[in-house]
Amino acid sequence: MVSEIKLMQYADGTLSSEEKKKIEKEIKNNPKYLKTIKDFKKANEFLLDVNEAFRTKPLSNTLKLKLKKIKQIEKRKALYDRTRKNNFYLTLYFALSNIFSYVITKVIIIIASLSGLFWILLKLTQKGVLVKLFIDIWPLILRYWVIFIESILSFFRKSIEFIDDLIPLGKQVAEIFNDLTPLLT
Repeated sequence: MVSEIKLMQYADGTLSSEEKKKIEKEIKNNPKYLKTIKDFKKANEFLLDVNEAFRTKPLSNTLKLKLKKIKQIEKRKALYDRTRKNNFYLTLYFALSNIFSYVITKVIIIIASLSGLFWILLKLTQKGVLVKLFIDIWPLILRYWVIFIESILSFFRKSIEFIDDLIPLGKQVAEIFNDLTPLLT
């Protein structure tokens, strides 16, 4: 018994000469296999015709742009991979930048938030609304101020713990770097 996969490979012409001879012997004994092979050949021809029809149609501008972007991304990624593999210093830089970017991102978000808050307070002060607003919401400020300060302190404690966890890693990287520096020069 011959599997359909082998019959399909025979129809496509991808079998080795030994396998091809075995299949041909089986075909002689079973005409059903011959019909299956003919069907596979017809399907293959149909798919080739469909493929050719799609190839001759021009791509839309949207698809062309997307294809161009994909190729650019692939080129950049290949360059990035080659650069990182061939340069120890860049590999070290990217590894450390990924670790520290998390902390830096948090600091930038806090600075941006505080800047926005101070801008709003400045505008409210200029219009005289802040004093009235401050008097009206003073009880709320007193109630939630402690929670706000605790959350900020908790954030900084976690950031410091994170940095403390990085210090041994930094020392290990420095030791490796010191060991490799004579080899690289």
